[in-house]
Amino acid sequence: MKSRKKLASSSNSPSGDENNDRLSSLPQEILQHIISFDVDAKQVIQMSILSKRWRYFWTSLISISINSNVFYSYPSYRDKNKKYISFDDFVIKVLRGGSPNDIHKLKVFSSNHKCSNINSYVCIAVQRNVQELILSFDRPCFKKLDLGGSLIFSCKSLTSLVLELDINGKENCVKLKLPGLVDMPVLKNLKLQFIAMLSTEFFGKFFSGCPVLERLEFSNCEFDESKDDLVISGIQLKHLVIEECLSEDDFCGLRIVVSAPNLISFKCVDYMLNDYHFKDLSCLETVYVDMCASYIDDDAEAYYGFEVEEAERTLGVLKGLYNVKSLTLAPRVLKEVSRAQDILNRPPVSFDNLKYLEVTWISEDHMQAIKYIFENCQNIETFVIGNVGRKGDVATIPEYWGQQFMLQCLKRIKIQYVTGSIDELDFLKIFLKTAVSLEKISLFTFKEVSASNEERKIFAEGILTCPRASSNVEILVI
Repeated sequence: MKSRKKLASSSNSPSGDENNDRLSSLPQEILQHIISFDVDAKQVIQMSILSKRWRYFWTSLISISINSNVFYSYPSYRDKNKKYISFDDFVIKVLRGGSPNDIHKLKVFSSNHKCSNINSYVCIAVQRNVQELILSFDRPCFKKLDLGGSLIFSCKSLTSLVLELDINGKENCVKLKLPGLVDMPVLKNLKLQFIAMLSTEFFGKFFSGCPVLERLEFSNCEFDESKDDLVISGIQLKHLVIEECLSEDDFCGLRIVVSAPNLISFKCVDYMLNDYHFKDLSCLETVYVDMCASYIDDDAEAYYGFEVEEAERTLGVLKGLYNVKSLTLAPRVLKEVSRAQDILNRPPVSFDNLKYLEVTWISEDHMQAIKYIFENCQNIETFVIGNVGRKGDVATIPEYWGQQFMLQCLKRIKIQYVTGSIDELDFLKIFLKTAVSLEKISLFTFKEVSASNEERKIFAEGILTCPRASSNVEILVI
């Protein structure tokens, strides 16, 4: 009688045996590393039928990922007594059924969650010295959340905490119960998303209780109506992301103070209603800014006061980031700054360290801001444009950019989604005529949308015949 083929490898089997299960023969730490790439816990448990090696492997998991979509995509899960198990019960079973080893990473995603036992499995994770905790929800069925009282905010092992309480933002923010004390001595990364009633007082406690925090991100969060400043301060803070955060009172902006001497990168996608102030950003290298107006008013006269005030705040943000080396600006920022003529005529602040400038879209409405930046950033070497406006948007560029204004340091220009339009040609001519050190222009064509054959012909001839301030310009069409 022929013997059955086994999945598990035998110690006597040659390495080249076709029956050899190479995966099962890997060392335990290698298998743990493979499973750590978000392989769902339910799938790992189902692998227990493969061989003796895999039967209890799930109990030794130190990186655990549990997704409700995966849980419900299979036939209903039952325990040994044939009783149905809910998603929350399954999470607890996985956490309690495992070994007492420390948990390196716990990632839980749930859709339409009712928040029945979240506290329980958070407490178990903390007891097992969890290092990285990610709780992510889609359309949660709860408005308040208590993560084990103050337990999570006094966890001595946690290095990374991510709370995404509504990843699609289709519901209102969830109110998170905040502790009176924060003691997280090794926390390096914190991300908060769609959380309501955050307080400036809490952040004061938070930064004092997280001395080694390196990355902070909060988006679509709602703060209470306190008149105190939101102070973001950390000696070790290196990366900061702020996206669309407002006071509970929609008509009252936040006064946000950032003081981080070791901050390297800053991303700000926020409302102009918020008032930013910066202190000691001497190490800042990379910045992305996109700020949208917080008004909805079709009456231009009624809007004028907001226009000046919010443009002034936007320009204040840029001036506060004068140490930056790489700056990316969204079109809304350029448009608002360009409108504020009186503000642009005030004494400027120079950006002596700025070497790289990128704009995601450029049109006629943005040219005053672009000129202002180049006038006050004489050391820019690389200029990247995501897209040049069409249909006459940039046809009047020469009106904004006089021939007497020359660019001394600009060496490289890169334009994406080039179609070969007349507007793009007018834009390029300005830089060919004024950039005395220009070395290279890279044009990345957009084949799905292109100008007419006549326009492309004019574009090509115009590039070749245009007067150049630099005699060594290489033009690449990609």
